[in-house]
Amino acid sequence: MEIHTIKLKIDTDLDEFLHKIEIQWRKNLRQVYPLYWKIPLEWKLEKSIASLWAIDTKSNKLTFHLQMNKGKIQKELRKSFKFISQQKISLFEELFQYLLFHYFFHIIEAPFSDTGEFNDNKLIHKAIWDGIVTAEPDLTKYEILEKVFLCHSIVKDFIIDNRLYLENFEFGWFTKEVLLVPYYNYLLQYKLPEINFFLIISYINTALYGSEAMIRFLEKKFLSDVAENADEVLAKLFSSNKSILISSKKKKDGGLVPQLITTNRLQFIKELRRVFQGDSRYDSIKTLVTILSPSINKSLETISTHSSVSFTEVITDIFDQFSPGEQSSLVHEILDSKQTIVNNETEINSVSLELRILHEFYLRNNPIIEIKGELGINKAIYHSENHFIKLKKTDIINISSAKHIDLGKINSFQKSYGIPMLIPLEDETFLLNEYELKYKKSRNIRYKIRSGEKFDAPDVLELYLDKTGSMFFEEDVDYRGWNDGSRYDNSISVLYGFITALFEEAKKQNKTCYVRFHSFSEIQINSPLRTLQEFLEGDPSILKILFNPGNGYDYENLNLEIYNDGLKRVYVLITDGDLVIEGRTEREAKKLKLIARNPLNKVILFEMERQFSLGLAVQHEPQIISHCVKNKELMFQQGIAVILPS
Repeated sequence: MEIHTIKLKIDTDLDEFLHKIEIQWRKNLRQVYPLYWKIPLEWKLEKSIASLWAIDTKSNKLTFHLQMNKGKIQKELRKSFKFISQQKISLFEELFQYLLFHYFFHIIEAPFSDTGEFNDNKLIHKAIWDGIVTAEPDLTKYEILEKVFLCHSIVKDFIIDNRLYLENFEFGWFTKEVLLVPYYNYLLQYKLPEINFFLIISYINTALYGSEAMIRFLEKKFLSDVAENADEVLAKLFSSNKSILISSKKKKDGGLVPQLITTNRLQFIKELRRVFQGDSRYDSIKTLVTILSPSINKSLETISTHSSVSFTEVITDIFDQFSPGEQSSLVHEILDSKQTIVNNETEINSVSLELRILHEFYLRNNPIIEIKGELGINKAIYHSENHFIKLKKTDIINISSAKHIDLGKINSFQKSYGIPMLIPLEDETFLLNEYELKYKKSRNIRYKIRSGEKFDAPDVLELYLDKTGSMFFEEDVDYRGWNDGSRYDNSISVLYGFITALFEEAKKQNKTCYVRFHSFSEIQINSPLRTLQEFLEGDPSILKILFNPGNGYDYENLNLEIYNDGLKRVYVLITDGDLVIEGRTEREAKKLKLIARNPLNKVILFEMERQFSLGLAVQHEPQIISHCVKNKELMFQQGIAVILPS
């Protein structure tokens, strides 16, 4: 088929063009979804956006970030428009109609809910997780979680575009092949491997909705493995409807695509809607991912970064499936993996999955007390269980006995915990270690402010945290300090508790409070000032400083900052060593006294287990509250009494 070309362009400036698009879209929306036609929509023209567009659907509002260079938009999209069989001047307008409807459907279709007891977003993520586990049971939890994040937005788009095609078929909002333009725009921009999850989904969508030119393009560009995977997916999804069951064809017969082109495609499209709409929704997602899990790989990273769902949201949904002990296991599994925590100061807005998981863990596992009265000692205690491994017995077995052992379970255990169970010896014998999973109860203290109580919340928390080697366990050569009971681990847990407590109280007072972290060791690194909300949402500029500042471990190069901006501050300083740099104790003690004498400031100094040089230098200063602490529960009680006095 010959492709007819015309000079496609946007005739007006972008503001006028977008205004026209929005008016038409709201008119269409009002016709079909009258309850939503006034949904908030904000256009943001940007210079530095990585792709042509990015759309955020938070808080049931559409925020459309668009490349402000009209010439660049036209040039890139013309490459994809050339595959559309019917060339029209209106294709730019129709594409934006499609995009607005697509992202609107992210609110009402996939997911159709992201809160409450029946949380569709969480159930979609769980179905993806289950599909990956079914397909690749030997993956670590970290590897599974990474795959969930890499593919979840593609799965949701697959469901949405199927529904959108059918509704557009009825109401005629845009030329049907426009639906595939974003897929082809991506395929033309990026060099992709021979097979990945996105390619297979693009191939299925092309088979269902595409033009002959699109199909020819895919047939030339990709190997038969893509078509074979696509064939298997649709055969499994349609297996319950025998009347349209696709039987896989031999390669010489052309595979799946010719079958769909030469038949009534609409029946297949409607069947796909049926399996993702009703009771089979999550089983169908699991089936889809089970088949395609091996094709979910890091080549999808450029797609996942465009998702309006953050790492943290996906991690939160997955963490909800785990007990506290399993959460702990996941954190250690991540740290024991070969993945490295990002420490690239030139990419301050890029935070690794590891940091997001650590952030989520401490959000869920910090000490929180019920504040009641002057010092807030009244507390509600909840018990959780953390597990650890204990060697139960050791046997020497021969090769015939080894054949009857479940090697799959042994392999999974060894990968999960890094502990050998079956060790080959000489003469075809093996050492078999049998372990017992033991549980140790730990106390979680929950924070609640009684109704009617009001606390004097500060404007800013200035949190100074010692990151020298003595804050970590000596045998921990990597100086991790995450969820291991070390001084650093306990300190982070307490600081998360302080922030969570202050945030909850600030919300009641309709007040915006801020936090800044100062990590000090051989050098001191200070985070930007951020709202508590930004921190709790996982602001990357803080997470990198908190979890991996890269500032050494050898000595405390503390440098307190003094502010005179009229804001109420609480300074929290945590350390476990002397300030050994010549003159440093005297300098910082002088500054600490000046800070404490300002009536807008409060200062609390925590020294681990005993007094060190700074504590000794300020011990007679009445405005400085100083404690030697051994456990995080007491540390939290003493700190919260200063941060939120009644």
